[in-house]
Amino acid sequence: MNKWIFAIIGCFLFIVLSHYSLLRVQSEGYRLRLALKECALNVLFITVLECVYLLCRKYFVVGIYLLEGALFLLAIYLLIRYLKKRILFKYTNRGIRLSFPYFLISLALILLSPLIEPYNSLLTFVVVFLRDVLLCALNALISPLERKRNFKFVSKNTEILRNKEIIKVVITGSYGKTTCKRILLELLKNKYQVLQTEGNFNTPMGLLKSVEKHKESFENSGNGAKTLLFIGEAGARSKGDVEEMCKLINPTYGIVTGVCPQHLKSFGSLEKIASTKEELPRYIGKNGVVVFNGENSSSLKMSENFLGKSIVVGKNGCVSIEHLKMTLRGSTFTLTTKSGDIPLKTTLVGRHNAVNVALCVALALELKVEKEEIIEAIRRVKCEPHRFEVKEEGGLFVVDDGYNGNIEGVKSALEVLKECKGRKIIYSQGIVECGKMERTLNREVGRLVGKVADVVILSGINAKNIEKGLKEGGFNGKIYKFPSITHATEGLKHILKQGDILYLQNDIP
Repeated sequence: MNKWIFAIIGCFLFIVLSHYSLLRVQSEGYRLRLALKECALNVLFITVLECVYLLCRKYFVVGIYLLEGALFLLAIYLLIRYLKKRILFKYTNRGIRLSFPYFLISLALILLSPLIEPYNSLLTFVVVFLRDVLLCALNALISPLERKRNFKFVSKNTEILRNKEIIKVVITGSYGKTTCKRILLELLKNKYQVLQTEGNFNTPMGLLKSVEKHKESFENSGNGAKTLLFIGEAGARSKGDVEEMCKLINPTYGIVTGVCPQHLKSFGSLEKIASTKEELPRYIGKNGVVVFNGENSSSLKMSENFLGKSIVVGKNGCVSIEHLKMTLRGSTFTLTTKSGDIPLKTTLVGRHNAVNVALCVALALELKVEKEEIIEAIRRVKCEPHRFEVKEEGGLFVVDDGYNGNIEGVKSALEVLKECKGRKIIYSQGIVECGKMERTLNREVGRLVGKVADVVILSGINAKNIEKGLKEGGFNGKIYKFPSITHATEGLKHILKQGDILYLQNDIP
């Protein structure tokens, strides 16, 4: 009887732990990389528990009940922690197709283990603590089929988008895609009938949702006074993702915003990230036009390899930014172009946003938008939510940069804050999904923050490394540490004073 109780507890613990694993797979775009260190620790844990179990079984039977109780309590604790997470595993169609066979095979193995004579508790431990190995193998087995199925389905339902009469623009890069899309909409909407992917949708399924929403407009393209122009984003977590979006949209115009160590955990190296982003100019080829961020070395290198018409934004490029002045209320600068200077004023803040504006203006000029319309359009552009969004609240400046999860964005934001007057309170959770470089990059975040901040507030998994960076940079101000963003929000009530500037960097712990 005791062996069945042990197996049932093992099933419960497996189900709880598996939801952590499934959530991890889903959040990484159904791509799970196994860490050798993690597997080795699990093997060690299995060995220790099996030895404890066998010793208890032979010399201390009560110990088996204690072990069962400990595993049960562990499962309860982990379940409570999981349910408190802001994001839980979603049982989407794909999630069900992965989780159903995964649970069926694993739970069957655990429940079959008591039938093995003599009872082999090792099988229960192996399934529970090496669940990621099974999940990774199963996911690798079905992923090619899923990708082929999704592409075929999306391609069939977005065929209307590939009408040759529609002008199509695709934006890719490690950052700035959604902001560029918003800027382009303002620049082009008076001359063209502009449609775009919704929100920050940058995957094939996101593209499908956007096309379905605007299906009537696509069907009537060519009947209106304005030419239809579609703007899409191409995100990526692995090789081929950008090319897949290009095949679905078939663009002749593109923008590459730049490359940084974003999603490095998925790609493995900065070179692989750059190669994947370069799928856009490679696809567009010699008959198209691509605007490159010349201030980013990877993007600049792509421009040198591009066979079509290359427009480089940056120093010594086709379009350059001059006389940039920034405050928390906006920026002014001049764009120097081959057709003359364009003085611009915008509510967008930061050099990174000035570069985004320049990239979009360069493409707008190529699409025959007049200078006067460009000046007025840039004046109208509003900040995207949580992307250096500045608000004045009760005598405080609150700078919401919650979507800022890359080192280039951190540098640009701190450049603005450095010139501002007032006590600067910086709440940072660092940057994530950077793989082996995550510790190094978050220590760099700490060093950068320490040069600007008067008070630093930390929470999340990167807090220790940011704090190390602060100390390495010689920061002497006050450091507050909280277990979560919820606790930090409550703590801010006792820290903030009138006249302070509160900068919120990255809302993902």
